[in-house]
Amino acid sequence: MEIVERIGQASALVIPIFYNLRIVSIVDELLLAMMLGALGLYYAGWVRYIVNGRDLSWYYRKLWGLPLPMHILPVIYFLAASGLLHSIPLAIAAILFGIGHIYMGQIEFKRF
Repeated sequence: MEIVERIGQASALVIPIFYNLRIVSIVDELLLAMMLGALGLYYAGWVRYIVNGRDLSWYYRKLWGLPLPMHILPVIYFLAASGLLHSIPLAIAAILFGIGHIYMGQIEFKRF
């Protein structure tokens, strides 16, 4: 699963380079808002983790009811980006990344 995660991660970071961003509809605006919201919450999760002394339990705790937020939020970000860029390859990469990233996050969470 770690290999699937890494393939999806690398692809999700590289594929957007080949697309132009065009915001032409309300759906595009909503997808951009979803991306910015996911990114903002992701950064809030990192701040929470750092402010609480880098205790790993804060990394895995729910954030406003969202389980494994540090694993789910990047997936939401890339899925929204795939919609905004109208990119099926990015959607596939985001799904692969999500499968591996969330699975690995669950395994790590169970270790504590």
